[in-house]
Amino acid sequence: MTEQGDTVSRQIKDESGYTMELINYKNTGLYIPAYNRVISTIKIDLDAIRNWKCRENDVFICATPKAGTHWLWELVSMLKRGTAERIISPKEIFMLELITKVIFEGMSGDRVFNTHLPFHYLPENITKKNAKIIYMLRNPKDTAVSHYYHSHKLGQYDGDWSAWFKRWLRGEVHYSSWFDYQIQWEKDIKNHPNYSIHIVHYEDMKEDPLRECKKIAEFIGSNTESSFLENVVELCDFKKMKAEKFDTAVQSKFKWSKFRKGKL
Repeated sequence: MTEQGDTVSRQIKDESGYTMELINYKNTGLYIPAYNRVISTIKIDLDAIRNWKCRENDVFICATPKAGTHWLWELVSMLKRGTAERIISPKEIFMLELITKVIFEGMSGDRVFNTHLPFHYLPENITKKNAKIIYMLRNPKDTAVSHYYHSHKLGQYDGDWSAWFKRWLRGEVHYSSWFDYQIQWEKDIKNHPNYSIHIVHYEDMKEDPLRECKKIAEFIGSNTESSFLENVVELCDFKKMKAEKFDTAVQSKFKWSKFRKGKL
């Protein structure tokens, strides 16, 4: 059991006896990771994010874990900056769950944030400012498999696939149920008919990354010249990113890349 601000992480055991350390955020049923294993000073206060002030040109990438967030964040960040150059910073420093209001509101320039949180945790003024939301989906089978290997490699879960899959279906994993997340986003999109949310499918990105890159560029109002988009897509090729983005504290500690296979 680990204290995290006004939350507590617990080892949640499954029927096979395997455990996973999770924080049931304020008993809402939203399970989040024990982030203090990597960042000892972090305080989890997701409700406070609602009061953060976003800007008109902000972009928010929203997806479940292992849906391709790193890939999409890298691509969108290049589009937003207007340069086909490797993003040196890891996406984690732009992840809502891992930063504070001071950091969020103090960031300058073109800001591309990412999160695994549902819509109702995002800054309340997001619709008034008409900031851009890109919502990414990946099919549940591949998401579950990738999430299993991710959790296993990081030492967060040492059970076998069979036990993991049952746990994953129940939503006793990081960020809870894949199904509940998608259903909630469908409701949120329906409840905000005048607010444009761009939907990206992981499978479409794999099938034709240039086509999807152009759609995203048009959505966020960035450069849509063919040569620029081609360069961005080339830099965001999965193999290149896997080779060049081994740079976060988590990866360095475990000698493992967050990019696994990237296949369908």
